[in-house]
Amino acid sequence: MRQVSPVFVGRGPELSKLRSLLAGAAGGEPAVVVVGGDAGIGKSRLIEEFVRPLLDPEPGRGPSAEGGERPADVRVLIGGCAELGDEGVAYAPFVAALRQLLRDCPAAFGDNNGVRRRELSWLLPELAEGMTAEPARPARMERHDEGLPAVTRAGEISARGRLFDAVLGLLEDLGSDETLLLVLEDLHWADRSTRDLLGFLARSLRESRVLVAATYRTDDLHRGHPLRPFLAELDRIRGVRRVDLGPLTTGETAEQLASIYGKTGRDLPPGFAEEVFARAEGNPFFTEELACAVTEGSALMPSDVGGFALSDTLRDLLLIKVEQLPEPTQRMLRLLSAALPPVDHRFLLLVTGTTDDELNELIRPAFQAHILVPGEGPTSYRFRHALLREAVHNELLPGEHSALHRRYAELLEAEPSLVAAEMREVELAHHWYSARDYARAYDAAVKAAESADARYAYAEEHQMLERALDLWDQVPEPGLDYARLLYKTACAAHLAGDPHRALSLTDKALKRVDPGQDPELAALLHHLRSRDHHVLGRSDGMADIWAALDLVDGESSPQVRVQITNSASFIKMLTSDDIDAALRFAEETALLADKIDSDLYRIAAAITKGTVLAGQVSLGTHEQGLANLRQAIIDALGFGDPGVIGRGYINLCSALETLDRHQEAVQVARAGLAELKRRGVRLRIAESMLWTNMAESLIALGHWDEAVLALNSSLDLDPPGIHGSTAHEYLADLAMLRGAPETARAELALGARIPSRGFEHQYALPGIRREIEKAAWLTRSIADARTAFQAFLDKPQFLGDERYAWRVLTAMAMAEADHAEMTRAAARSGASPADVASSALMAALAERAARLPAVTPSQA
Repeated sequence: MRQVSPVFVGRGPELSKLRSLLAGAAGGEPAVVVVGGDAGIGKSRLIEEFVRPLLDPEPGRGPSAEGGERPADVRVLIGGCAELGDEGVAYAPFVAALRQLLRDCPAAFGDNNGVRRRELSWLLPELAEGMTAEPARPARMERHDEGLPAVTRAGEISARGRLFDAVLGLLEDLGSDETLLLVLEDLHWADRSTRDLLGFLARSLRESRVLVAATYRTDDLHRGHPLRPFLAELDRIRGVRRVDLGPLTTGETAEQLASIYGKTGRDLPPGFAEEVFARAEGNPFFTEELACAVTEGSALMPSDVGGFALSDTLRDLLLIKVEQLPEPTQRMLRLLSAALPPVDHRFLLLVTGTTDDELNELIRPAFQAHILVPGEGPTSYRFRHALLREAVHNELLPGEHSALHRRYAELLEAEPSLVAAEMREVELAHHWYSARDYARAYDAAVKAAESADARYAYAEEHQMLERALDLWDQVPEPGLDYARLLYKTACAAHLAGDPHRALSLTDKALKRVDPGQDPELAALLHHLRSRDHHVLGRSDGMADIWAALDLVDGESSPQVRVQITNSASFIKMLTSDDIDAALRFAEETALLADKIDSDLYRIAAAITKGTVLAGQVSLGTHEQGLANLRQAIIDALGFGDPGVIGRGYINLCSALETLDRHQEAVQVARAGLAELKRRGVRLRIAESMLWTNMAESLIALGHWDEAVLALNSSLDLDPPGIHGSTAHEYLADLAMLRGAPETARAELALGARIPSRGFEHQYALPGIRREIEKAAWLTRSIADARTAFQAFLDKPQFLGDERYAWRVLTAMAMAEADHAEMTRAAARSGASPADVASSALMAALAERAARLPAVTPSQA
């Protein structure tokens, strides 16, 4: 009797859909397909049947969407998520797939200047071998004071974004030469970083010959499982498809059984297939296990349904074959179940203490029973199905469980090469924790967090540090005091995109810190809290900045104070409420940068200073500001950090637009995009801002069609938060200019999904203008327009953002003029009395216009 059905049963429509999507990808329509179903329902078999003809086909042959020719030249990369539950290994399926590519085609990782290879070396350390220089750690974090982290990057600059862009660029390049199929298995075990990268690819793949196929177990998704909201998010992305596998029918179960027994459906005993179907509920894996568990007669078939020897529980059913194996093999399987799959032969030799021949004899019966199968590596093993591993692992006694995990941990510490580098620290943390050795589990968790940070896996770093926090009071000498560990964890939460948790941890840490005893830590905590308040849109964060500035000075703590003064100048530049303070903090940042020899802060200060000066036409500093920005870009190009380069171009483009130098602004935006492309990196937020800034200038020039193309290019990058909503709002502006109210309403609705940062005039003032225009011309409510305008009147000044203020005044004046005309018409007909509110508002409008400084030199 066969262990597995040689015939692929009942999945014809699903297989055809996968082949259709592959054919579409071959034609330049990339897609992501997510295959879901219960454990044992056949997801892996479906992928195997889909992939098999692609791996070793006749040249140019194989099934296509219509059953004819398949796409020629298909490269298949496969990676699986590590079975670690909440301790997921960062980017595990991508690392496995890229390592396969490195083995098969090392030349694929070459690029014109090595930038991409350096970024990808954070995923695959072996890529750094043979490079002329080690990959430099981007200046996202600086280390000081016993390794305490300090978050230093500007909000729009993401080192992890560069890594994501490097992966995207690699896949797109592969897809330009041949069709690429990337298979990611077992998403239910995926870590947060893997989910984030997959979501990024789903949103970013455009016009490339790439199909990504991912699988997951539906029965693992409890109410709070993190994959549930992620799948809902994927469903909203264009180009994402779902394939849901349900149970087989009774007839399909009969066909599967007949194939297993080497007979036809008519040869099965009456009622046999129906009984198996009722027990297995149409699950192919359970059907195979049931078929193997029946009492077999001389003809290798049960004589009747009553001949079944079935257990009452699934666990017992899965263990039937295990219990039929020799006891030494069963012990080896229990030992193997405590390891993280796949397990290398050398690792098993050390764990079991056997020779090669002895280990082979232990493993052979498990292979013959189809309990173990080859793993991904050339000499590795894994259980045929995760359910089998779980069933065997659950048989471990408590003391046996702890002892096995301790043995694995000790072996890993003695022989680090037993597992891949990216797995090592996480596996150690897992094994020491499972062994209940909490002191070593704490140390391993901290090291695993550092390893995750080095690979931009901030969510996993946060996860490991949260575990360290839980274990801290059980460790005699934890190394870090609790407040410092809280700060490290808060930084990780901030970088992982969880500002709420970061704030909670920061508040907790501030209650434990004595500013008199540790002013630097207290200042860093206030600085971090300022940034998270800013991210959440709760405030500009200056209250915490002032508190931090009071705690540290530039003489004793220059590395800490420079971060705070840099943030202070940045916030004052954005809020436009105190240009003297913005310039003063920028000057101090430059001085501190010289003191600690930091090009990063020196250039950041120059960009901020140039931006502020360029916006002050009435003071006559605009030309000096533009010169400062241009020099800062030259310095940034020499420094080489793409994020800093992007910020320089963004701010120069915006400054030129403020001065009504629209054509120059467009040229600068294009130059910035070209420079980032030339460097082989993609910065999603920086590029989207350049496209949006370019669109603003194109609208002013009357080049509306080009502006739409620029805005769509911005949205194609899927910019997060306020950056995406701004592009939608400019599309709404264009729709109103073109007299398309329904389109305008739709775009405004899309833009309104993201709360505006009301303390930043560059976002708040265009928002007020759009509210006025929407009320005046879409809903015809002058009362709503006036309410919106009152929010404008409540703002004291708009230093550096006068162009947006003038547009608010213009929009309100036009709204009042239109309303006055309608009021006069109605009064002539006797339909309504005169509107006295308009006179008071127009007087306030005129008064504000008289006080508003000139924007351009011509106005001055």
